[in-house]
Amino acid sequence: MLSLLCVLSALTATGHALTCKVCMVSYSTYCNGDTSMVCPKGQVCVSAYTLTTMGHSKVSEEFSRGCAPKDQCNTPGSISIPGGKIKRNTSCCFTDNCYPPTPTLPEDNFEPNGVTCATCASSYSDWCYNDKTMRCTGDENMCILESSHQYEPIDQMLALRGCATRSICDIGTQEISYGHINMTMKIKCSSASSPLYSHLVLSFTFTVAGILAVLSSWG
Repeated sequence: MLSLLCVLSALTATGHALTCKVCMVSYSTYCNGDTSMVCPKGQVCVSAYTLTTMGHSKVSEEFSRGCAPKDQCNTPGSISIPGGKIKRNTSCCFTDNCYPPTPTLPEDNFEPNGVTCATCASSYSDWCYNDKTMRCTGDENMCILESSHQYEPIDQMLALRGCATRSICDIGTQEISYGHINMTMKIKCSSASSPLYSHLVLSFTFTVAGILAVLSSWG
């Protein structure tokens, strides 16, 4: 812990911008990163791991490396719809071209928490709503609307409502450009005590793959 604090202190003092490995793979928990990028000042090297399941079956698995703000380090979270779940986490390291370890995903918790959210999905719009609801469990005490518009390689809009952890809600809005993928993803959340809100957080770590997998597997 002391050495980590020293590294972060040195980076802050010198204004050094880290260089981090960049890569993204499906159905794997590791990629080397053949290319590197210079991160915005204050950001660190991050690994992100996302797993999507329907029932007891894995339908999508994504691993990526890149840059992210320090407050995005070790932020486990999840989204649930009836019969399906998207889980993610991140890990960080703090030297040029370092390799953060594969993040550990949060454990499942099926204990009801008293929150009820609307639930729906759409593969042709960035909005969906109906009268269906679901009971939230564990740390998923926020109601989420996750919408995305992919411009390349194909034009496609997606939307998903369900239960989510606050760490997922804090991802906010992302402009993602990686390889042949160009898209905008928006996350808006609400709770019993707060109105619908969204954050703008520059992040590389949450992809549309989970939504695509859910929509292709969910009725």
